[in-house]
Amino acid sequence: MVESSKELDVVITSTYSPISISVNHISQTIDSLLQMPDFRDRKVHYNIWIAIDGLQPDYLTRTHIVRRQKWLKKIYKLTLEQGTVVVNLEWGHLSGSLSYVIRDFCKSEFLLVVQDDLQFIRNIPIESILNCMHSHEELKHIRFNKRRTKIAGLDTVIEEKNFGGVAFVKTNNWSDNNYITSRSHFLTDILPLLENEKTFPENILRPLNLMNPNLFGTFILGKIDEDPFITHLGEKRGRIRARFGKSKIVTRFPWLYKMIHTLMTAIDFFRRFQTQVRQG
Repeated sequence: MVESSKELDVVITSTYSPISISVNHISQTIDSLLQMPDFRDRKVHYNIWIAIDGLQPDYLTRTHIVRRQKWLKKIYKLTLEQGTVVVNLEWGHLSGSLSYVIRDFCKSEFLLVVQDDLQFIRNIPIESILNCMHSHEELKHIRFNKRRTKIAGLDTVIEEKNFGGVAFVKTNNWSDNNYITSRSHFLTDILPLLENEKTFPENILRPLNLMNPNLFGTFILGKIDEDPFITHLGEKRGRIRARFGKSKIVTRFPWLYKMIHTLMTAIDFFRRFQTQVRQG
């Protein structure tokens, strides 16, 4: 029989994009998870839930409904071990999507929450982390950094600690970046704050945690000055969104996104070529 501390529900959050229906990012992220030695060697029993948010009211048009269905078919075709796709009937943003899946579907003592475009680039000692969290109640939210661990951004107060031979950095910052938490902590302390909100959880929880760093038990895996554990796969998509946001011209004409993406790819290639020529 598998011990409760060796069970893990993995929640991968994803939402329809009006400018791209590619599933490459989520596929790469899932692959990075399945390659974790503790998962691969069955040291930790896992169950993957792909949490699909409902369609935003702005996109309730025939064009977007049809495109979203094509995107969902691609999601369902992804080859997963013990994976289940859960589609929220209503739009809830990240806060609503997480609340729905964790409250109604997840059953394990601990949860690994992953965004579909935040790929793991290093192995994480999942079994050891779960054992530490099982034995030390102050470890409530274990984040995997996408930057070097140091005082930066809103991580303004950090302190290196060790639990059961595993290094962690206590931080006063709550982040939506990939993290492990307990289901009881989420249901008791997090869910009441998110249930009626439609936003990124960090928008609500970060100010509260900055005022009281012990409230949500936020830690980063590793030591101070540790290399990142995850990377963001949506660089070009992010650059396009940063410039156009929810611009009607982009959301109404998805082909325009492809044209912009192709142009940016060509520019990036030309710049790399120029650099190689200059370097000899």
